[in-house]
Amino acid sequence: MPVVPPTDATARVPRWWAWTLLGLLVAVTLGVGAPAWALGDDAVAWSMRLLSSATALLAVATWSAVVRARRTTLPPAGPDGVLVLRSPLATVAPLVLAWLLVYPVAGLWAWSLATDPRGLTAIGSAAVVVLGALASLPSLARLLTGGLHRPVLVAGPGSLHYRGGRTTRDVPAPRVGRAALQDRPAAVRVTVRGEDDLVLPTPAFAESPAVLLAAVRRVGRG
Repeated sequence: MPVVPPTDATARVPRWWAWTLLGLLVAVTLGVGAPAWALGDDAVAWSMRLLSSATALLAVATWSAVVRARRTTLPPAGPDGVLVLRSPLATVAPLVLAWLLVYPVAGLWAWSLATDPRGLTAIGSAAVVVLGALASLPSLARLLTGGLHRPVLVAGPGSLHYRGGRTTRDVPAPRVGRAALQDRPAAVRVTVRGEDDLVLPTPAFAESPAVLLAAVRRVGRG
């Protein structure tokens, strides 16, 4: 497993931004969660408890995606020379769970809006959350039916395959062009001859951007 040296471009989320986001999520989790458990058992209280749980999950996903150290070595390829890199569950699972928690929160707030709107201190924000949850139902349907995917990169001698979210790309080796790091957004951008570029989001993987770049550059090498 060769060590991949760092490159000039970072393709990373700035450290100050990553720690700021993580600190904000932790503060919101504690600031919302602690008072929520001191409240009663009405709909608003339970919605705040669920909301604090969602922000705690987002904090875990943020730590995994943009804070923790990345792997700097290429994992071993399979016997056929194919290298598989998957997004860590510590990134994907908390994001999905936080997303799913939005729906009971929206349901409780919709109930409160319909029955006792005075119990909500921020009616406008509650309405936005309810409308946002309704608007995301098609994406939820795609998630439940297998239309949204955990990011995975498969780099082999004959092709480059990427699947993540709604995107699925299979690129034969002769059509894989230049690969380079970019900072905004943090990604590896792969030129595909005759098609749109393939953008691999670096926060989605446990490997460093340089390792992702090296994996892409393996394509076509027997």
